[in-house]
This record gives sequence, C-alpha cells and structure tokens, in this order.
Amino acid sequence: MIATTESGDPTAFEGATRRDVLIGVVVIAVPVVIMAVAIFLQFANAPIWGDGATVINERLPPTLRTLVRPFHEHLNLVPIALWAVLPGTAAKLAALLVAHVVLALATAAFLVHRIGLIPGVATALPLALLGTAHFDLIMPWQILFPIPLILGLGAIAASIPKERTWLLRGIVVVCVGVAAASSNVGLFIGFALGLWFVIERRWWQVAELLPAAIAWLAWFVLVGRRGTFDGSFRPGLDAIPYMLVGVTSGVGGVFGQNFWAGAVILALGVAWVIWKRVRIPSAVLAFLASIFVMFFVLSAFRPGGVGGHVTQAAAGRYIYITGFMLAFGLALGAPRIPKARWLPAALLVVSLLATAINVRTLYGAATSYPLTCAEVIANGIPAHQRTGC
Repeated sequence: MIATTESGDPTAFEGATRRDVLIGVVVIAVPVVIMAVAIFLQFANAPIWGDGATVINERLPPTLRTLVRPFHEHLNLVPIALWAVLPGTAAKLAALLVAHVVLALATAAFLVHRIGLIPGVATALPLALLGTAHFDLIMPWQILFPIPLILGLGAIAASIPKERTWLLRGIVVVCVGVAAASSNVGLFIGFALGLWFVIERRWWQVAELLPAAIAWLAWFVLVGRRGTFDGSFRPGLDAIPYMLVGVTSGVGGVFGQNFWAGAVILALGVAWVIWKRVRIPSAVLAFLASIFVMFFVLSAFRPGGVGGHVTQAAAGRYIYITGFMLAFGLALGAPRIPKARWLPAALLVVSLLATAINVRTLYGAATSYPLTCAEVIANGIPAHQRTGC
C-alpha cells in the first residue's frame, strides 16, 4: 500500500500489520531453511580449512590471550569463545547456518515492518539466498559476520524511538558492545548509528555508543595495536577504487551480478534522486557512508598497491556485509522516500530474478567446494590452514 501526504503526493509505504510481518517472515523462512538444511547435509563432514582452521590450530582451547589477540585486525572474542564450546565441524557449520537464518528472518521482519509486505519481502529474499556471498554460507568461521549484523539490527531497532527508556539504552549499549567484540563489522554499524544520531540531532543517543567505543579503544591501545597489526596504516589513492569496487560489488552482488551492474544500479539511483529532487534520508546516508569508511579502512590497512588487492573488495564476504547494511539503512530511511505506485510490483519482479541468479550461483559454488581432505590438499591449502588432514 502507498501512504500519501496531506497534499495527496505518494510518500512512504504504509507500515505493515503484525499479520503482514508474520507472513513476510514465513515467506522468507521456507526457502532459507531449505537452503540451510541443504548446505548442512552437503558440508557437515567436510574439513575446515582457511581462517577457521587457523583459529582451531592457534586459538583453541581459548585463553585470555588468545581471546583478545586480534585476528586479521578484528577482535573476535565472541566467535572464538563460541567455537570453544562447539564440539566439531558439524556443530560449527550448524551455528553459522542458524545465525544466517536468524539474520535473514530478523531482517525480513524489520523490512516488512518498516516498508510493507511486498517491498519488504522483495528486498529480503535475495539477501536470504545470497549466492554471490556463498563463502559466508559455507565456511563455518564466517559466523563472525552474521553475529554482529544480528546484534546491530537489534541496536538499530532499539534506537528508533526518540523517547528513550533505560531498557532501550541498555539494549543499544549491549548489542553494539558485543557486536564490536565479534568483529569490526560491529564498529561500522556503530559508526553508522552515530552518524545517523548526529544528522538527526539525537545528541543524547550518541552517549549510548560511548561504552562500546571506549572499551574497543582500550582494547586497541592495550592489545590490538601490538597484536597482529604490523603498525602500518597507509591510506592512499588506491583507497578510492577499492571503495568504489566494494560498494558497487555489494550492490551488484545482491542482484546476483558483478560490480559493473552495481555501478549501473547506483548510477540509476542517483539519476532518479536528482530527477525527482528526492531528499535522501539521513539513515540511508549514514549507512552508505559507513560502508565507504569500512572499505577505506580495509584498503588503508592492507599492504600492496591497487593491482595487488583492489579486486579483494569484490569478495563475497564483503557483498554479505554490504548487502545487509544497505538493507538496514533502507529500512530506516525508506519511509521518507517518495514512492511510485508501480514500485512494489517492480521490486518483486526484480527480486525474483535476482534470487534465481543467486540460487544458481550458490548451487554452482556448493558443488565445487572441496569436501574431502584429499581435495583440500589438492587445492594447495597449507597444513596450518586445514584441520583433520
């Protein structure tokens, strides 16, 4: 449905009822649960390799030192502690898939609640079956991303009411703090929220982010900068193409396409904003800015020049983060964007096409990933980055 202003101009999608939210969640739950079960049956007994194997070999069983020592510039205290109590490969994969299902359903509920049933489901469906980010759906250690995204969404939902209660403040403080202790994704969600608070002049809500910021900075000063950091921070002009490739790849990836398609989609969006003279909502600006900052920081910390690493910005793990963070910003800001009456139907058609492409991509990836030790070794994975082989 379309809501209208007093002058009769179309504005936001009308807020959904509880029944709409329930329908939306069920519609998303059916395919995402089927996908999760299929992945689990395929990979439950596959060896863990890559960063996950490094965590098992070097960080488990956990000690205070291994919990707080940075891993690829992240504070991964929460996922490492979680892995310490998960008994084997199957349990670790199951935890990842459960986290993704929870994230997909929570995002769907939030989208439907904010922008209505059809547009909410249309936006959530390709994210739930994000085949271009198959790495984050198959590799168990990638749980370090859905955990802070789930917590970030909780903080976002608790931040919406302007009338603050101690319960809402506590939810924001805890969610952002635990998210930041899970991976750096939590930091960038906190940055987006802080920027949104400033733009909206919600000055007192900025204080709700301070406990997590102070705790993380204390960790960085005392441990983080002397852990796996090499002491280098080299922002340069190569950060510009890195940021552009990262953002456009994230947008294109949601549609099952590459960064060129994402660039076209973003260009069309900018053209529409200029043509319709749309005032971009502060939440959309805040989350988009946070994503750009995220890729800038990634570029500045990584060694090498443009040719050495800029294509890494198009990796599936970043498509996953970018897609969900953009959905969060869209859900917060969409009620302030003018809408055309044809938009829900158009969104649904595009969503179904994007989802079909993502499912096909996921199937292709799932059938090509190594399932045995022999295949892992044949792929040249070194001994310290594989387990049980």
